[in-house]
Amino acid sequence: MLSKALIIFVDIRGFTSWSGDADVHANVVEFVEGFDKILASEFQDYYRKPLGDGGMMIRKVKAGEYPVKIIEEVLDIIGRVEKAFDSLCSTFSDTHGVRTDLHLGWGITRGDVWSRRSGNTDDFVGKNINEAARLCGIARPRGVVIDSDEFRELPELQKLNFQRQVVDIHGFNTPINAWVTKEVANFINPMAYARENPLVFVSGVCLRRIEGLLEVLVMKRHLHREFFPGLLEVTTGGQLAKDETFKDGVIRHFRRQLALEVSVDEKLFSTYQFSNRDGELIPGVRYLCWYISGQPLLHNYDEFHWLSPSKFADVPAADFMPGVQKDVINLLGKIENDL
Repeated sequence: MLSKALIIFVDIRGFTSWSGDADVHANVVEFVEGFDKILASEFQDYYRKPLGDGGMMIRKVKAGEYPVKIIEEVLDIIGRVEKAFDSLCSTFSDTHGVRTDLHLGWGITRGDVWSRRSGNTDDFVGKNINEAARLCGIARPRGVVIDSDEFRELPELQKLNFQRQVVDIHGFNTPINAWVTKEVANFINPMAYARENPLVFVSGVCLRRIEGLLEVLVMKRHLHREFFPGLLEVTTGGQLAKDETFKDGVIRHFRRQLALEVSVDEKLFSTYQFSNRDGELIPGVRYLCWYISGQPLLHNYDEFHWLSPSKFADVPAADFMPGVQKDVINLLGKIENDL
């Protein structure tokens, strides 16, 4: 039977590499079932088909439904799903002690679909099903892609989050006119992404004073870590987010990775650089930070220690990640009367 329908595909971004972690693999069904429950709760009036780490949602479009109202409803639902998904990731991370930094990609179109009976359930096929799946596939690294020929206008408030783009999708002879969120637009046009979001890393070395004596936080990396397994790590950090200050970036990474509250000494820092897998040179800024509160989480570490500067300097350099010990010793030397 041929029907006019709204078609939505969703997929978890980063799922394949994340689920390969041994700690994740043992509990991955729990996570996927949690995501499926979110979709079931929010898309109650839709035909819903789970697809591994994603899903397909379809509902028939009634005569007289305005496209702008349809997409407004969908974007509201997506907002709620995104919020619940973030909560699911945080809960899974806290429960199982593994970093769960995942996002969602969405593809949306509207058009004719064929419904058919498959066993005891209904199923849908057709060109527009394939289009929505392909649109979801290019919604990277996260975000939403909407066929703008089917949805020529977006609600005014939500329209601010989208840009018009012409996208090529695999298996289609002609490009598709689309609304895409900014993350997707930057991914499709990497030169614009590079201009707007230069890749910069920030990190911090955590210090504390106990009865006036200085101590440095040192963590030993899990043996199953892909890079530098079993070596000592002194810094906590990662990529700086767009419109984020160096200070706020360091504080965010300490909270997220170690559940620690720190203050950042913006006057005591050093610069560094490294190459990623693609050979791109990435600059970074490393700060000295002061412990405020919290107990270090061992999501990615086997153990942690607070070492005095002298004990820190006595540890063989080969036990640390390359180049870190020397740089931290130089930073510590900038603190008067502590060495």
